[in-house]
Amino acid sequence: MIPQIPAISFFYRDWLKFQEEVLCTSAFLVHFYS
Repeated sequence: MIPQIPAISFFYRDWLKFQEEVLCTSAFLVHFYS
């Protein structure tokens, strides 16, 4: 039985993970170059 989970929830979760990685990378670069 397939759980009725909207596709948007998967997209939202991946988007949050992507934003988190971008923030971590940006913070690292700012710390590295300053």
